[in-house]
Amino acid sequence: MFCSTLRIPLGCSLTSAVSGHAFSSWSCLLDRLNELAEVGDVAGAKDTFSKLIKETPAKRRTLVFNTVLKACANAGDVTEFAAWYRRMKVEGVRINEKTFGKMVEAAAKRGDVAQAETWLSELISDFGAAHDIVLTTMIDACASAGKPDQAANWLRTLEDASASPDSVAYSSVVNAYAQVGQTGDAVKWFNKMCRSGVDPNVVSFNSMINAFARAKQPEEAVKWLGKMRVASCKPNEASYNTIVNAYAQADNPDDATKWFNTMKESACTPSVETYGSLVNAFGRGGRPGEVETLLQDMRRARIEPSAILVDTIVNAYAQNAHVDQAVKWLSRMEGLCMMPTNATYNNVVHANAKQGNVDEAAAWLTKMASVRIRPNDISYNIMVNALARAGRHKEAASWLRTVADAQLKPDVISYSSVVNACARAGLPEEAAEWLRNMANASVRPNVVSYTSAISACGRAKPVKHALAEQLFLQMIAEGLSPDEILDGIMVRILGGKGLGELRSRLNFQTTPGAAKNNSLEKRGLGNRAGMRDWDTNSNRRLVLRTARLKTHDHSSIV
Repeated sequence: MFCSTLRIPLGCSLTSAVSGHAFSSWSCLLDRLNELAEVGDVAGAKDTFSKLIKETPAKRRTLVFNTVLKACANAGDVTEFAAWYRRMKVEGVRINEKTFGKMVEAAAKRGDVAQAETWLSELISDFGAAHDIVLTTMIDACASAGKPDQAANWLRTLEDASASPDSVAYSSVVNAYAQVGQTGDAVKWFNKMCRSGVDPNVVSFNSMINAFARAKQPEEAVKWLGKMRVASCKPNEASYNTIVNAYAQADNPDDATKWFNTMKESACTPSVETYGSLVNAFGRGGRPGEVETLLQDMRRARIEPSAILVDTIVNAYAQNAHVDQAVKWLSRMEGLCMMPTNATYNNVVHANAKQGNVDEAAAWLTKMASVRIRPNDISYNIMVNALARAGRHKEAASWLRTVADAQLKPDVISYSSVVNACARAGLPEEAAEWLRNMANASVRPNVVSYTSAISACGRAKPVKHALAEQLFLQMIAEGLSPDEILDGIMVRILGGKGLGELRSRLNFQTTPGAAKNNSLEKRGLGNRAGMRDWDTNSNRRLVLRTARLKTHDHSSIV
């Protein structure tokens, strides 16, 4: 706050101050400088400094410079900070422990851990020790940067300095290990905090809950929630959200719902993230009816869905073939001026493709481009595969060319879909040509690609024995081993004796069970079409995880 003796607004010059109040004027400007430093207003701090420094006694110059450094630190402006530090050295201004402390803080807030550690080491070298606040800042910076071992080392330095680390310092280290999935180390530092006489707080317990949730051990996370209650530390929304999300990601929507209800009974209000976790779990579990129940609950609670939640709802309905509902929510998203992503549209495109509505899928892909949302390689893969399964090989090939025209790189899935489309249409030569196109584009065919083309040779009238053998030899030359399905196809084309002669001549082995592992379904789109999982650590972040979509069926090529 401004000093009460004389209020001088920003921009008021010292020469305009009332005579006899010189010290009051200086003091008030220093207060103003400190206010600006607190909020990281570097420009305002520099302007006030220029008025203040003219009347600053020599013994107070370090204080004034340090306050400007404080503004730079709070703004995370390391470049400006370094410039002011150099100016202090040039002008012979005494540098003290607080100066270095602010330097460490500035680098830490910017996430430049290496620079912060350099300055902190220099501080300890010059002054023998660092203030516990500076060390706690360093600990938090290392933790935030995902460097738990470094955070732990600085916590040990704080302990060795005969200081008393507080719950903030310990919780930072616990959370750092939790974030990288090192639950054992997180438990070790939590127990050390307790042995040191520091009472764990909500953040400490939530860090442990999150550690086991991230490690896909929801039951252990629940145990830590129980320990939290025993310690008379009341769980909050973040605690329950993490438990709900842990069970949701473990594809256990029933237990997720149980904890959702416990959350409400504990007077903690579910957030949009909580609902998102459950919607996603029920969507993956093929239970769209529960999704509708959750949405009704949201409406009763007057919680407005976010853009990401609507995206999740669209996906939940789309992957369960509820195309109308998926389209309804996508339209609602547009009506609320929410920005759909290409993942949102991909879900609707894929839902239509799965139901065989190929033209409708194509219309949604075209609409995506019309609203300035750029289709990605996944968008085109869905379309190419849908057309291939519908036996429309020419259109599938046309869409594949569109991928290249859109400056995207078609992958093995894209090409294999077209190869399979040609094979299903009884066109072995065209299937072989697309294998060559794949190689020319530096995309390596896999066993499924070759199986599609070779199976076409077996279905042709007459059978294309020579082409089938040529493709088989090419596959072996590329270091690929046939699986059991391809073995069966080659027996039907060349006969058992013919395949035996090839085996003897080329000395290759059939990979048992490889048919399943190499199938396009297993190696295909995954859920790159856009399944979202809610990561409620800190109740903010969302991560895109993979889930399987049955977009290809290896057996269809036999």
